[in-house]
Amino acid sequence: MTELTTWERWMAGLAKYHHWEVVDADRVPRTGGVVFVGTHSLASYDLFIIAAASRPLLGRQTYIVGDALLFKLPVVNTFLRDNGFIHATREQLVERLRGGDMIGIAPGGMMESLRPSSARYQFDWSKRKGFAHVSLHAGVPVVPTVCPRADHIFTVHGNPITPFLFQQLKLPAPVFHGRAGLPVPRPVKLVHLVGKPIYPDVAPDRVTDADVERHHARIVDATRALMDQALAMGERAVGDDVRKFGD
Repeated sequence: MTELTTWERWMAGLAKYHHWEVVDADRVPRTGGVVFVGTHSLASYDLFIIAAASRPLLGRQTYIVGDALLFKLPVVNTFLRDNGFIHATREQLVERLRGGDMIGIAPGGMMESLRPSSARYQFDWSKRKGFAHVSLHAGVPVVPTVCPRADHIFTVHGNPITPFLFQQLKLPAPVFHGRAGLPVPRPVKLVHLVGKPIYPDVAPDRVTDADVERHHARIVDATRALMDQALAMGERAVGDDVRKFGD
């Protein structure tokens, strides 16, 4: 059995708390560059769990693209880099993907995580096309994943202050509560569903803006369909490949 790092043990503890399971992890290519995309909850650590589980379960590490704001904090910056988080340009991501890395991206970013509970399960990546760009230019597939139950870890209250502060100052200031009305995560069961790889249909040296738009649309449509499938599944982990992390 693979010996877990300290970070992976922390995430395994959270996985156990949430009785976390992943369905169809075997869809992730075992070699070569991969762009792994997922929707973003306020808790955020649901993404960290599946990323941390990739090395023990699949034998390959996921490097998460973190929000630029976090890398401006001295201590946090060092902690993130020591635990597989990266802050990189598109060109740097393309280079890493060509080198065979699996890169995890939450296209909606921090803004998506701040959406109120009235907008659970919704995501808008219409202006977020970087993940499609790097996939095409590196010539690697995109694998989508969703975990709709993560939106139940906290109740996020809609208000005019949260979006104002984020848009004007890039300051995340959600109004939320969890277990017993406190900022404590509810122990809801989390199930991640992994979609089929979406491969580029054009050579990296022939990519046009129209190709990026088309590839982006394919990924978004596949992720929406995956979300619908996961919502129909509910708390049941249903599939030929169901795995756990943290037991």
